[in-house]
Amino acid sequence: MMLSYPVVVKGNYAIKLSTWNGSVIAVADHLKDPTKFFIKHFTDIDDGAAYLDFIIEKDLRDGGY
Repeated sequence: MMLSYPVVVKGNYAIKLSTWNGSVIAVADHLKDPTKFFIKHFTDIDDGAAYLDFIIEKDLRDGGY
């Protein structure tokens, strides 16, 4: 069964997370730069959380653009 969570805005990203059979799918749209849109698949929720934290922190350090 697929379970989707509400969109969360963190930093300059709007992130939508869904889970399905233990996998995590993240769809993220950068609010200022549409070229930074991504869809990622993770088999481990901790790997997904670490990646999202990294990409958001990197974006903020780089000035958000």
